[in-house]
Amino acid sequence: MRQIGIIGLLTLVIAIIGVIYIRTWESKKKVKAFLKEEKEELKDNKKEQTLKKSDEINNLKEKPKENIKKIEIISKTSFNNLKPNKTFKTKYKITSKPFIVKTHRNKRYHILIQDEKYNIYFIDETGKLIWKKPFGEKIITDIFEIDYLRNGKKQYLFATTKYLYLIDYNGNRVGNFPYELNVLQKPEFLNVIDYSKNRNYRIAITSKEGNIYLFDKYLKILQGWNPKSFESPLKEKLIHMRVSKKDYLCIAKESGEILLIKRNGKIYENYPIKLNKTIKSFMPLKRNNKENSSLVVLTSKNILYEFDLNGKIKLELKPLISNEEANLFMIKDELKYNNYVLLKKSPKEIKILDNQAKVLLKDKINLNDEVEVKFYNSNKNIFVINNKSQNKLNLYIENKSLIKKPIKANSLFNLIYTKRSSSIKIFNCIDNILETYHINLT
Repeated sequence: MRQIGIIGLLTLVIAIIGVIYIRTWESKKKVKAFLKEEKEELKDNKKEQTLKKSDEINNLKEKPKENIKKIEIISKTSFNNLKPNKTFKTKYKITSKPFIVKTHRNKRYHILIQDEKYNIYFIDETGKLIWKKPFGEKIITDIFEIDYLRNGKKQYLFATTKYLYLIDYNGNRVGNFPYELNVLQKPEFLNVIDYSKNRNYRIAITSKEGNIYLFDKYLKILQGWNPKSFESPLKEKLIHMRVSKKDYLCIAKESGEILLIKRNGKIYENYPIKLNKTIKSFMPLKRNNKENSSLVVLTSKNILYEFDLNGKIKLELKPLISNEEANLFMIKDELKYNNYVLLKKSPKEIKILDNQAKVLLKDKINLNDEVEVKFYNSNKNIFVINNKSQNKLNLYIENKSLIKKPIKANSLFNLIYTKRSSSIKIFNCIDNILETYHINLT
């Protein structure tokens, strides 16, 4: 019995020692495996860091030009040889200006252009093509952003000679569009009016003959506007002003009449104003009340008038130029459409004047040069002078040139000024290339 007890005890001790050994061995195995894993992970991390460093070095190798460009742009107020930051190529020659439109996607700007085969391209701000589609006809009007479906998304309205189109971000046609225009509705001008800012849009088509057709958003022609005939070509599209809770539809006939019209098509008291002089330029100036708002007219005799909304003269500058060889033009503010300057062109120079005939800027030109000026009234006066005869585009802030060597350009360009970042983007089309220039003014 005693021997059996001793054998049992020895067996128990041996079993316990075996369990301890096995657990120790397993533990060692786990530790070994763990250490191996750690070693591998460290190896991988090291490899990753090496690759990361390598990528960083490669990035630095790839990007010095861009960084240098940025430093150059920020540190200089004028540029010897400004080069595009981005380019976009089409197969065929671009025939439209770059239309700049906002989108509902982060409220970013996109560019819409058309080529000679009538293809339309929609390009984001990085220069990436969103879509390209054939349209069969040339766009002949401005492009208007509207929220037709009232869902916070943008759609784009424009006209060709035969159709009125409304397309969405993806280039798909919206609602009952395209609308087929008849021969008499061929647009000279197009505009979109939103009286109460409730997206109950009115679409105004002005024909070359001086007829205005006014549609609701569902393309039903409104009573009294099918068409409203003015029996003379108009100088501008139908422009709407809401001042002191009243709606004014503003019209200028080339032959020398100015009209203010109510929504129902009836003419306001004291209008039309008959100038008996051909109208060269016309624009309404909306201010905070009726007394300060006005209609500005430049006649073929180079006389500038401002009329209040009661039909009385507020300002008359006559004549603004005495030199018969010179010519005068009104240049409207491209940003707000609520301000203007005057361009005086003589055989050897141009001058930009304010509305009191004070000279803001001078530039030399050749005798037969055709010159186009665009004015952007931000917190600084920005002027783009495009010499079409020499294919040169120059940029001025106040009276100082920003570009020592002008950009090669024709009339197909557009510009965005961003007040927050104090920067300018120029979009310029040459042949089949869209160029983007980015200039920081700080």
